Amino acid sequence: MKNFNKKLSAVALTAIFAMMQVSAAVDTGLGVGNGGAVINSTDSNFAGMTKGTNSASLNFKGNSHVNWNTLNVNKNEILNFNAVDGAKGITVLNTVNQGMSNIYGQINANSGVSKLIISNPNGVLFDGAKFTTAGDAMITTQTFNTTNMNLANPTFSDQAIGAVTIKNSDFSVGGDINIIGNNMNVVKTAITANNGIGDVHFTTTNGQDYFVDPSTNKLT
Repeated sequence: MKNFNKKLSAVALTAIFAMMQVSAAVDTGLGVGNGGAVINSTDSNFAGMTKGTNSASLNFKGNSHVNWNTLNVNKNEILNFNAVDGAKGITVLNTVNQGMSNIYGQINANSGVSKLIISNPNGVLFDGAKFTTAGDAMITTQTFNTTNMNLANPTFSDQAIGAVTIKNSDFSVGGDINIIGNNMNVVKTAITANNGIGDVHFTTTNGQDYFVDPSTNKLT
């Protein structure tokens, strides 16, 4: 019994340590001078981060929620979201607590990430950015509904709060893309979904939904 208690205590301590690892703030080193890119907390499917020169790669082994204090990427910086250990079809939800997200660099998601979501009620700006995902993508200024923690299909508040601005950027999405904001401004930007046959939706706070017809590349 004594040995069992020791083993149980060791398991409990290991579990607590693991929770501490994923709940501590993590600075990606990106966005310096522009608000930074600091993770507030993650869940157990976060498999760690690898830093490179002007880059950070976040690794995931399943559906995951990344809660950021701030999320900004400077010019010539790269933020990667990678499914690892053979994970496929996963959703990575990113919620941002403080300030607008200013993306001047590059965001990528590999083939194991079936949906990449960025939710920042404070607003999102892409300026001269490159956004590339193998699967679906969603950029929204709605608030994540924490009562539904089904990360495979997360829900959000009906009201979009901040604005979404995308200019001089290049979006290449392997699936469909939904962009939802209180106000929307898209200028001099190429948005391609599923090689031109996917859905591109822009939805404003008044419920107006704009669909880009792949055959004409025009809003309908």
